[in-house]
Amino acid sequence: MSNEVIGAMVLAGGHSNVNAIHAFVRVVRRMRWSSRPLTRGIQSYAGSLRILAGLAPPHLCDDVKACAAGGFKTLPPSTTHFAPLFMAHRVSGGEQPARLRALEQPATRALARRAARLEQGIADFEARAVEDWGDIMDTIGLWP
Repeated sequence: MSNEVIGAMVLAGGHSNVNAIHAFVRVVRRMRWSSRPLTRGIQSYAGSLRILAGLAPPHLCDDVKACAAGGFKTLPPSTTHFAPLFMAHRVSGGEQPARLRALEQPATRALARRAARLEQGIADFEARAVEDWGDIMDTIGLWP
């Protein structure tokens, strides 16, 4: 259930960016680099973003009720489907392979630095959300 709570939080936070995520995935899907491992890494990242953007948020309250009704011994099917899928594709916005940085041109380096600063703000926000996660887990009576 903990992973489902994390997934619900991440999807709620990313919902406002879903159109930008889909646009990014459409563009990146057509791109190729001279390094096959780099291309695979970026394609994998974009594929995970596509899956996350397409995931419906879990019905957390219903799932907790179903779990409680079973004496907290088994997870409901919706949780056993959502949580592993979410965790398998969980990526942070702006993850960038080190090999890609080496290919930056001077004209794009400033843009990459600006994007990195913005992405750091998102990462900082996610780190602060851990406290909210704990509050949610306490409120619904779950703790890993």
